[in-house]
Amino acid sequence: MKPRPSQPVPVTPLDLGDSLRLRFAVPEDFDALVVYIERVPEYRSPTDSVAEWAHELMSGKHPTTRASDFTVVEDTRTGKIVSSLCIIPQTWSYGGIPFGCGRIEHVATDPAYRRRGLIRAQMDAIHGLSASKGELMQAITGIPWYYRQFGYAYAIDLYCGRKVRAPLPDPDHRSQYRVRPLRESDYAFVRSVYDYAARRQPFSVVRSDAHWEWEFSGRSTDSEVYRPWLIIEDTAQMQLGYIQHHPLSTNPGPWLLSVRQCALAPGVSPLNVIPDLLPALSRHVHLLRNTEGEMESAEPGEIVFILGRDDPVYVGLPDSVRSASWGYAWYIRIPDLALFLRHVQPALEKHLLGTPAEGYSGTLTLDFFRGGLRLVFDEGRITDVATLPHTEVEPSDACFPDLTFLELLGGRRSYAQIKESDPDCRASDRAQVLLAALFPPFTGNLWHSD
Repeated sequence: MKPRPSQPVPVTPLDLGDSLRLRFAVPEDFDALVVYIERVPEYRSPTDSVAEWAHELMSGKHPTTRASDFTVVEDTRTGKIVSSLCIIPQTWSYGGIPFGCGRIEHVATDPAYRRRGLIRAQMDAIHGLSASKGELMQAITGIPWYYRQFGYAYAIDLYCGRKVRAPLPDPDHRSQYRVRPLRESDYAFVRSVYDYAARRQPFSVVRSDAHWEWEFSGRSTDSEVYRPWLIIEDTAQMQLGYIQHHPLSTNPGPWLLSVRQCALAPGVSPLNVIPDLLPALSRHVHLLRNTEGEMESAEPGEIVFILGRDDPVYVGLPDSVRSASWGYAWYIRIPDLALFLRHVQPALEKHLLGTPAEGYSGTLTLDFFRGGLRLVFDEGRITDVATLPHTEVEPSDACFPDLTFLELLGGRRSYAQIKESDPDCRASDRAQVLLAALFPPFTGNLWHSD
């Protein structure tokens, strides 16, 4: 990863007025943070699982995150924490080029202290911390609209997938494929299949050896973000793929299995495996829900594959039981767009190959109405990416209002789709060819670091 000049971490503690003080957290803040979490109604899941996740991030056990990656606002009159957020450092990749990304999480404020700018002050501090780590992007899976005011845009798909009605388990069915819990001997297999699948899409998340160990065996089963693993195998016990899913609900009645990852090894066809995998998953769920293994009273349920808008697994799902699931989007912030594009320049040049833009020489000027960018090409090589002030943008080849260009870069919407909803987005015919080649769609699912 190319180094980026460090920027100073904001000076804290910072007096916010009205006896409120902003600072970076220390491990000893954990108990007070748990009490604060219990006062915040937005934590819809059980607060003990959220607290366990926070403890993982603050305890020093997590591969990348420490207590000092949290900001807290405390009321100095009572010593109580009244607002907080954190950043989870991770490495993402664009076209095989790794870059630092800071994921913002645990954002909340005690209801009695809202509308005082506490989150804005903490976002400024955490953006400075992210810059000091050399991270080129920040990302949030957040509530609607809210993070737009901090320079974020919905730019990358999130939680898109397919939902299927699961067949009732048939004790007499003899499946060619089955699932079983992950073993330590499976670790290398899962890593290799993940790396193979990640190459299919522009964006992916890169994990170190330490991070993989954490995902396999380090995380607490009581954590909000714990996800069990399953191995897909045939009757000869050959590994064919893997699944990672949300823990099963213990509530009685119809069940829902949320699959966050499902990937098959090279050369394994989903047309063969996936139809037979559905009854195998249904049987696995019912055996887990009934410790005695009796399934006469089993109830039907649903399996939702949260693998993106498009995934090879979907071709094996029967049309008769398949429907689209709800989708959302990542909030993305790129504070220095020219720097980011220069960093991923090899990927952009590779995207031109095999398109009408291959070997292009010339310029591409983008107008964002308050400034812009100029990309210079020489026989398909990008020789310069420069930030332009508004006075030097015209005449431009393309215009993108607000932060809509991030949607194109993130692969969530094409130029034509942005143009349909934003009439002030425009591009010349030549620019449309270049933009379509440089920024292919992202239709997959990012397995982010928690």
